[in-house]
Amino acid sequence: MNYVNNALIIIHILFIFMVMCMDVIERIFELLQEKGMQQKTFAERIGATQQIVTAWKKSTSASYVKYLPQMAEVLGTNVQWLLTGEGEKNRQTATPKGSGSSEEFAKLFVKLTPENQKLIIAAMQGMQPDK
Repeated sequence: MNYVNNALIIIHILFIFMVMCMDVIERIFELLQEKGMQQKTFAERIGATQQIVTAWKKSTSASYVKYLPQMAEVLGTNVQWLLTGEGEKNRQTATPKGSGSSEEFAKLFVKLTPENQKLIIAAMQGMQPDK
């Protein structure tokens, strides 16, 4: 039964991410660059270490998902924009579009085992458009 639930969650997450055009990490670091914020400062403000943020940039860790609300706050945006690029980038004018699938994804993703999270990340990387 647990395997069926995990499989359904994985399928659901993959469906949500099929609509993504820009990588989450690219959006995070785009905003960091726009704000002129150093990775160390960013890490401190979201409660992470500089090493973790560096791992995100190198795509060697997907632990950023649990920090999405803090990131959105520090970067002046919203979780939906970080995950999908949809809606307004700036929090002050943000008007969420869609059905809240970004928040749903984040909630489902953190429930997965680390192994299943890695599978999702690998699948998402395989769906990235050619640059």
